[in-house]
Amino acid sequence: GAMAAKELHTHLCDVVDRVDGDSAPMETLKQEVRNTLLNGAAVFFPDRQSRRDHLFAMMKHVTEQEHKQSLQLTFRSLCAYFSDKDPGGLLLLPEKGDVADLNSPEVLAVTSTLLSVAARECELLVLTGAQGEAGSVLLSLFWAVQGSLLSWCFLQLKSA
Repeated sequence: GAMAAKELHTHLCDVVDRVDGDSAPMETLKQEVRNTLLNGAAVFFPDRQSRRDHLFAMMKHVTEQEHKQSLQLTFRSLCAYFSDKDPGGLLLLPEKGDVADLNSPEVLAVTSTLLSVAARECELLVLTGAQGEAGSVLLSLFWAVQGSLLSWCFLQLKSA
């Protein structure tokens, strides 16, 4: 399953990044593939840990100017997935609310990484006047993760 998903993802990335003279049917295919990559985080990275690992690996390079389109689409897809469906998963917050299971150094590391990448995006915006491809999805992710952490903390205080 996971290997097939990885192979499919690689193939779709190759299709999107292909630079040959595009006919109308090829452009239509590429648009469908772009949509698939943009909405496919849960399929291409079937478990939480692989989604998480892939997103953090990509964050190290997200503010560089030159990117293949497939990388931008995959990054946006992973950010949207965690923003909309699993912001607590990025922080590895315990499901049952057991504070003893909270890995606070990991929560701080994730928050710090998101903050530094968002700061680099803002710096890029100020210096060039252009928001990078990752800007809006990255900020949405940052706010979703922050909201998830605050909600989790509130529930801990409420149940104590």
